[in-house]
Amino acid sequence: MVPVCQRSVYDTIMAIRVLLLADINSEHTQKWAVGLAGSGYEIGIFSFTAPKSDWYHPYGIACLHQPDASSGAGRLWKKLGYLRFLPKLKEAIHEFAPHILHAHYASSYGLLGALSGFNPYIISVWGTDVMKFPYKNLLTRGIVKYNLHKADAVCATSHTLERHVHRLTDKAVEVIPFGVNLDEFINKPSLKDRSAFTIGCVKSLEKNYNIASVIVSFAKLRNRHPGKNLKLVIVGEGEERANLQELVKELHIEAQVVFEGKLPHHLVADKINELDVLVNISEYESFGVSVVEAMACQVPVIVSEAEGLKEVVDDQLNGSIVACHNIEEIVEALERLMLSETLREVIGLNALERVRKNYNWKHNLHKMMSVYDRILCL
Repeated sequence: MVPVCQRSVYDTIMAIRVLLLADINSEHTQKWAVGLAGSGYEIGIFSFTAPKSDWYHPYGIACLHQPDASSGAGRLWKKLGYLRFLPKLKEAIHEFAPHILHAHYASSYGLLGALSGFNPYIISVWGTDVMKFPYKNLLTRGIVKYNLHKADAVCATSHTLERHVHRLTDKAVEVIPFGVNLDEFINKPSLKDRSAFTIGCVKSLEKNYNIASVIVSFAKLRNRHPGKNLKLVIVGEGEERANLQELVKELHIEAQVVFEGKLPHHLVADKINELDVLVNISEYESFGVSVVEAMACQVPVIVSEAEGLKEVVDDQLNGSIVACHNIEEIVEALERLMLSETLREVIGLNALERVRKNYNWKHNLHKMMSVYDRILCL
């Protein structure tokens, strides 16, 4: 191992190699991998799931594991069956010869990385891996505590997650958000439909994201203002789609609600710019990427009091915070924004300033690179 603090000669030979233990189909994994590869790192990915596309080839990123697509993540989780991949991981480590092993998720990928015995080893926590998984039973808590103990560095995407990590270990935590590419997520006023007030939600269609309350609130707002042209755009896929579509029918708002499905990430910025307000009233949230993306586009946001969302939004300054199941409160927050374009503009500008200060993707990427530099000097 050549310490980064002595890298001047080493850099002329080859780049630092980082092996990411992470879901190769996750947009967040792809963002980190592409960003690091573009910064001169040699990146390999070991995933429990087979890639759905060859997105990694153009960036010179190596896919180090091609599991059988039939071995679904759900079954693997239930029986810790992913541990069968440990010999394959050790083979990948031998072949790729990384300088750093970096697991993105403290439970499943974190355990495989911890058992590999490779160092230096980094764990990035993402959300449920430290907010929910450790509290299922004593075994799951022990697994995560063991994984964090084996890590040479621990990263978290928010200060909310940092607090959860500190319930499991006293190690220092480097807070590095997912961040927003401010060259991509910019304000595009021309994409808005000026004849309508458009409300949007960009989340997986799962129960804990509470999209049903968004739909009910929209229906109440429409009934309160029958003369207004209102639209609700729901971006995402998930198990709740059929139930949510049935709710829309029951409320007789089919003509005003659009289910866009899951969009490729390169189309998300333009879709957000079509909105007048974005709503995320999840029951729990570790960060809220779509919220920060909307703020970067100067689109006002309404969020729940979930820990990770309150960390991002200052109520009435750069967004609105409501109780996630308080329909009247949600309706009133929507109504305030609908009735005042000036308020939307002021909140949008304040939101952009907060993103520039705290969630600039380039700054977040450099922060991760500094962790790599530091850990290689240990």
